[in-house]
Amino acid sequence: MSHIENINTKELAGTLELMIRRVGREDLLKVLKKNAEVFKRTPKTPLYKDMEEIGRRKAQNNVKSYSHDEVWGD
Repeated sequence: MSHIENINTKELAGTLELMIRRVGREDLLKVLKKNAEVFKRTPKTPLYKDMEEIGRRKAQNNVKSYSHDEVWGD
């Protein structure tokens, strides 16, 4: 005898997304522990300058954060 359940695809997608994000964070932490130089920033790079600017704006409470839906929503 087979048993069929209805699957709420939105609920499933949300659960899978959270799991994937957690696994991604855990893997990233493992990489950083093994090789801390992977994300080394040097003052001459555009990324370094952008991060400094974001830090200054954050200190002035002038940073706008966007929700997941605002960034990735359809």
